[in-house]
Amino acid sequence: MNNNNFKQHFINALLDIGIYDYKNRKIVVEPIYEKDKWTFQTYDDIMRLQILPKTRELTFQETIDLFTFWEGYYPCWIEISTFGDKVYLKTSLRMRKVNKVHCDNNEIYPFKKIYQPIHELNK
Repeated sequence: MNNNNFKQHFINALLDIGIYDYKNRKIVVEPIYEKDKWTFQTYDDIMRLQILPKTRELTFQETIDLFTFWEGYYPCWIEISTFGDKVYLKTSLRMRKVNKVHCDNNEIYPFKKIYQPIHELNK
């Protein structure tokens, strides 16, 4: 996978959950630290410390820029859902180099659709 593939997978995931005006939506990106994952590598540290140290609200292009910061390395998974007029992405702080171009899950890897809201505002 390269950055263009990742962008297309993100667009496909948004379309798959019914978000067609994604360029006009705010996207809330929230990091999730997986406590049971203790084997980290350098690119995991880059994700945790430099790219996504805290929850952020971004535009579509800012989100693309965030996740394509390092060509070929992407989060292991990203849960995608909507709540109100915002899109929510909860993501692993682990990254891996993804060599495959085609995926089994409707071309949206590493995105996982969540149909129930996964985030409560102001809690």
